[in-house]
Order: sequence, then structure tokens, then C-alpha cells
Amino acid sequence: MESAEDVVATALDTVKSAALTPTEHLLLKRFLDKAQDSSCAAIYLLRKVEENPSRSVEANLREFKKDWRRLKLTMVLEVTKQEDIPLPSQCLLKSRDMQNCCCMVNRRGRLAANATFNVEPAWIIPPSIFHDDELAYEVGSPHRCRVLGILSSNKK
Repeated sequence: MESAEDVVATALDTVKSAALTPTEHLLLKRFLDKAQDSSCAAIYLLRKVEENPSRSVEANLREFKKDWRRLKLTMVLEVTKQEDIPLPSQCLLKSRDMQNCCCMVNRRGRLAANATFNVEPAWIIPPSIFHDDELAYEVGSPHRCRVLGILSSNKK
């Protein structure tokens, strides 16, 4: 069994040896370098290269790049969706964070001491993202492996 460093090195060598544009090389290298778990990302990348042996390494890497772009677009569309926060959750938020629940800061006396703001709570990551069929965390979901390759499991 290869060590995590060896798997990452193999994936980097695969990318370096492929006849890709400099931008594609940089993009794929950064995918491996910036992943939460580089070895998990490397395993996923190598699987994608070996998945279709009838195609060239370059074609498989470009297909991976398209899949990655599709995943990023899906994530952006899901995360930026405006979703209402249930009233009970809003009440809990206000009771917990009333004094700190504001994006504006009173700097150098620019705001009146008794200024009040109508603060609307918002999700950082909306819960509906986990109900999306493409992003579901089930084995058969289209983006599951890509999400695992990028985010991976917690390191302890």
C-alpha cells in the first residue's frame, strides 16, 4: 500500500507528464495542494485518469476539470440561495447573540450610541444543500466523490 505522500506524488507526476496547458497544470496542481486531504484528492484524481483507459490521460484530466467546474457551480448556486430561517431558530439566535448579531461596527463614534439596526439572520450554508440529489452524501450521487476529493474527512 502506497503512503499518502507517494499517492500525492504519483498524482502530481501524472499531471506534470500530461500535455496540458500551463493553466490546466496549475489548476490541477492547486486542486491537489489545496485539498483538505491531499491524498484523498490524489486518489480521486488517479481514479478518474484510470477510469477510462481507452481515452488519453489528457482527455481524462480535462473531463475531471469539467466535473470539478460543474461541482463548484452547483455549490455556488446552492450556497447562495436565499433561504428563510424558521422562527424558532431566529428566536434562539437572538436570545444567544443579541449583542453580537450585527455586521456593522461602531468605529470612532460614527454611529450614535443608541443606533438600532434591523438585522436579518442568514444561513452561512443553507441546510437545503444536503437535500440536493446531486450533492447528497449517498454512494450513488454524481458529485459525492468530487466532494470527498475536495473536502474529505476530518483529520485528527
